[in-house]
Formats: sequence, C-alpha cells, structure tokens
Amino acid sequence: MQKRKNVFRLLGIAIILLFGCWTVSKTDASSSGKTGEKEKFPAVFCPSLSSEPTIDGRIKENEWQNASKVSNFIRLDGGTAKEQTDVFVGRDKNNLYIAFRCYEPRLKDLKISCTEHNGNIWQDDDIEVFIDTNMDRITYFQFISNPIGAKFEGAKFKTRFESSWNGPWSAKGLINE
Repeated sequence: MQKRKNVFRLLGIAIILLFGCWTVSKTDASSSGKTGEKEKFPAVFCPSLSSEPTIDGRIKENEWQNASKVSNFIRLDGGTAKEQTDVFVGRDKNNLYIAFRCYEPRLKDLKISCTEHNGNIWQDDDIEVFIDTNMDRITYFQFISNPIGAKFEGAKFKTRFESSWNGPWSAKGLINE
C-alpha cells in the first residue's frame, strides 16, 4: 500500500495591478552588470483562468485546470529538493494567482509561530514570492505567507528594503493530513 503524503496547501493571490505584470518575460535580461553579458531568467507561461479561484487554501481542479504548473524544484546547490512543491500560476484581467501545494511528510515538525501581519514570518516554514518587474534582480516586490495564512510583504527599491510597503493581496493556508 502506497503511503499517503501529508500536504500543506497555501493559496496566495497577488493583485498586481500596480505592477502591470502578469507573466514572466521570456527575454534575456542583464543581471550581472557586465557589459554584453546576459543571463536567462526562468520563464513560466501565465495563462488566463476560466474563472477566479476561491481563496480558501484549497486547490480545486476545476478552478486551476488552465493554470501553468511548476514542479521539480532544485536546491540552491543544484541538488534535487527532498520534499517537492507544486506551484500553479494563472491570471485574469486584473490579478495574478499563485497556488502552492507543499508536500511535507512531517507535519508535526512544521514551524508556525507568526500570526500577525508583517511579523517575522520568514522564521516559519513559509512560501516566498519575489516579483522583479524590472528584471534586474535588484528591485522587487516580496510576498511571504505561512501555512496558516499569516502574511508579510515588502518592496526593495535599489538600495533600501521597505517593509512598510503594503501591497493589495490575500493568502489562505490549509494543512491537510
């Protein structure tokens, strides 16, 4: 009998009207600052969803069937991630939608302590989304949420990080055994 994997699902919605950004560009962008040297950014097609997904922590197949799925993540050192995550990306006319299904066999070991908005959520088990609208790997908008849906957002503008920047977005988490 196959063991059932424990899953915590975190459904985040980032309303990106201010950024005018719905897809990751498939063009090259300079990130090293060296003249003539270009680095490719990973690209994910961001299709239009047939309806707005419900933001309740569940990933309902009928709401996400048109979304792009990203999986097979690797660690920063290039090795295969021990526990995988599935990410679903889609949009409508005004919003970017991102859903995460994080596989975790040791749910009792999840670190979840932050419950307040803009608290030290990065110390918890969390998901983080960086949106680099300038594609310069210097300026970005950052969104973090933990399995219970606590949120943090901020923006980095050139040399300073603004944790007081509050973007319009919603997140809900759901822990399934």
